[in-house]
Amino acid sequence: MFAAYNHIYALLAVGVIFIFVNIYAFVKDGKLIKAIIISDIAMTVGYSPWIIPLLYQTEAAAGSFWLKGVEPLSVVVFASGLVISTLILAKKENRRLSVIFAITCVLSVQAIGLLVTIFIRPFYIARYSVVISGIFALLVAFGTQHIKEKVKNIICVLLCALNVACLIGTGIFEYNPSMNNFFNRFDEIASSTDTFLYCDSSFGILSYYYPENTHICTYYEPWFSAFDNVDCVNKKDIVNDIDFDNTVWFVKNELTKTPDYIKDNFILELTDTFKCDFNTFEVYSIQNNFNSNFHAPN
Repeated sequence: MFAAYNHIYALLAVGVIFIFVNIYAFVKDGKLIKAIIISDIAMTVGYSPWIIPLLYQTEAAAGSFWLKGVEPLSVVVFASGLVISTLILAKKENRRLSVIFAITCVLSVQAIGLLVTIFIRPFYIARYSVVISGIFALLVAFGTQHIKEKVKNIICVLLCALNVACLIGTGIFEYNPSMNNFFNRFDEIASSTDTFLYCDSSFGILSYYYPENTHICTYYEPWFSAFDNVDCVNKKDIVNDIDFDNTVWFVKNELTKTPDYIKDNFILELTDTFKCDFNTFEVYSIQNNFNSNFHAPN
């Protein structure tokens, strides 16, 4: 029940588990029926206070969730689960209820998420499957129970190597010092009245860390509605839509070519850079090109 409170896909995993347990009780072990029914009632009553917030959050996310379609990585993860499950079931000794139960839990959460994404609304990404990683670990444990010790040791070594690689990758990805160092420098020259201008996905970074500022994008995405601090401007009217009474910053990925409508209308001065998600981002202070070239008559 506590797991179900954490995340909607944890709720889905718990639901799959309880459906399986109920079927097992009614088909295999009648002595458990009374205990399972009591558990069902306890789970339902215990989770019921969260039903309304869950529906509210789901409705809000459905209207503004950033995902546009099927995430390729989620397909890779699901396909990997299928391959591993097939290899496990290929061994006759593994065709047992405990193994089938684990496979059902692992694959059903991903399958339902992908089906919802394909036919209803993009709503599932690969990392949501982490909620069933413990069951997946048990599946591998049961599935390798009857193989040779040498092969089992090789699998364990490979899993350890994979986990270490993932840990290092996560550390580089999430905890690189570049962001903190940048914010320490930038906070000394920036203020809450500053405006940030974007022409690419760099909007998603600084808008998160500076929610009180005005953030302006020269493009529009439906998921922008999830943010209260973003405005979208027409490229042709960009000069009139930006208030230069306050400091204005232009932020972009270094791989993004600076658009002509930015270069033609503004003077850019590179102020700082930072790394995030294995990409380098550039922060420019910008001035209105018209004002800088304007000279009052004698």
